[in-house]
Amino acid sequence: MHFVSLRAGLALAIALSTVIADLDRPGDEEYIIWPVNPINPEAVQFITSALESKAGGQAEVYTSIVPRRPSPLYWLARLPVKEVGAIRSISGVKSIYLNKEAAIPFFSHRSPEANATFPNYEKFATQTLPATELRVISQPSGSAKIDRYRNYVYRTDKRKEIYIYHAELGINADHEDFQGVPIEWDWTDLQIRKGGRAKGEAPSGYFGHSTCTASKAAGRKYGSAKQERLVVVKMPDYTTASLAEIMWTIYNHVYDNGRRDRSVVTISWGSIVPVAFPLDPQNDLWLAVYQAMTALWSLGVVIVCAAGNSAQTLNAAGRWRTLVDTAPAVFQLYAAFPPMVVVGNVDNYGKRYPTSQRTGRGDQPQVHAPGVEIQCASPTSTSDYRFDTGTSFSAPLVAGVVAELMAVGEIGVGMLPEIAVIGVTTMLGWTRPNGGEYVIWDLVPPAINPPGWGFLNASLSGSVANLSDTILTQ
Repeated sequence: MHFVSLRAGLALAIALSTVIADLDRPGDEEYIIWPVNPINPEAVQFITSALESKAGGQAEVYTSIVPRRPSPLYWLARLPVKEVGAIRSISGVKSIYLNKEAAIPFFSHRSPEANATFPNYEKFATQTLPATELRVISQPSGSAKIDRYRNYVYRTDKRKEIYIYHAELGINADHEDFQGVPIEWDWTDLQIRKGGRAKGEAPSGYFGHSTCTASKAAGRKYGSAKQERLVVVKMPDYTTASLAEIMWTIYNHVYDNGRRDRSVVTISWGSIVPVAFPLDPQNDLWLAVYQAMTALWSLGVVIVCAAGNSAQTLNAAGRWRTLVDTAPAVFQLYAAFPPMVVVGNVDNYGKRYPTSQRTGRGDQPQVHAPGVEIQCASPTSTSDYRFDTGTSFSAPLVAGVVAELMAVGEIGVGMLPEIAVIGVTTMLGWTRPNGGEYVIWDLVPPAINPPGWGFLNASLSGSVANLSDTILTQ
C-alpha cells in the first residue's frame, strides 16, 4: 500500500482537475448563435461576455458585424455541449445550433473569324475555336445545327463598366483563362479570421468548382463575358456562418464602391435540403441571406442563380423534386415580379438535362444555358482544363451575357432588377424549332455570325491564343 502526503495529494488533485477542465473546454463543436431582431446594445454585450466566459476566452468567439446593420448578424463560438442550454436561455438569443455545412455546389458530375459589317454603332469581336457551349450562346434563333456555327461572337461597344461578383470559395487566378481579366478580391470577415486574405481557391470537398464557375462567367477563353471586371468574393466553406455573411459582404462592396445599377452576382450553390418559401421565421440562415439579397436588389443589382440538380430525386413526401426547392433559387418562385434569374441546364441542342430543376412559372419562361460537359479552367494548373456538368455552370454563362449586354446598353443600367429579369427571360433567348427549352442568346445578329459547313470540334481548342479580338465594324 502506498501513502501520499497531503501536499502531494493536493498537487495530484489540482493536476487532475486541470486535465478534466481541459477536457471540458471547447472542442470541435462550433455553434452559431442568432440574436433576436431588434436587440439592444446591452443585450449584445451581455451575450458576447457570456459566450467568452463559456467558450474559454475572447479568442474562441467570433462576432459577425455587418456594416449598416444595427446589431450583429450572429456569433460563432466553440462550446461544450453542456453549455448550449445555458446560452439558449439568455435573453436576446433567438437560436443556437451547430455550424454545419448548409449548402452544396450545383454540379451533377465532374470528369477530369470572318469580317462583317453591321449598319449602326455596334461593334463585335469573334473568338475562334471556342468551347462548344459558347458557340451555342451566339447562335441565332431558329437554328438546330450547332455544328454549323464555329465561333463565339460578342459585343465590344462598351459604354459602362460592369462588375461580375462571384460568390464562392475563390479562384485559381494564375490560370491562363484569367490572364488579362481585371480581377478584384474581397473576403468575408469569417474567411479573414480563418484563412486571412489568401487568394486562390479554398480547399473543400468540391475543390475546383469555384474556379470553374468563375471561368464560365468571365474567363478569357471559357467565359461568356470577355471585357467585364470580375470581383471574387471569397468565403472559407459552405457552412451556415459563411453563407450568412457572403451576400452581406457583396452588398457592402457594391455600396462602398458606388456600383449601384452596375453589378451582377452569380451564385452556383444552394441549400442541401429543400427550403419552404415564404421563409419560416425560425430559418435564421436563409432569412439572413434573403435580407442581404433584398438589400442588393435595392441597389439595382441583378442576381443570377443556379436552379439546382435534384429533379431526379424524391422529396420527403415521395414526389419528384422537379420544381426548384432549394435556397436561394426558391426565393424567385413565389415573387410577383421575380427579382433574379434562375437558370436551368440544357445540352448544346437545347434539350433539358434530366437533373435540372424547373421554376414552373407560367408567366415567364425559365432561362437555360448549356451546362453538359462544359469546359472550364482547372484549379491546379495554369493551362489545363476540365469538364463539368450541372446548373452551376449554366448560371455563370448567363451572368456573363447579362453583364456584357448591360455594358453595351442592351439591358438598361438603372432599371429595377425585376424589370431587367423580365427582359432576360423574354428577349434574350431562343427555342429550337425541333423543341427544347428557352436558351440564352447574346443578341448577335445572324449576319454577324453566319453558319459555316462541316463540324469543327471546338471543345478541343488548346490555347488562349485562339481568342481573336478583331473588332468587326461598319
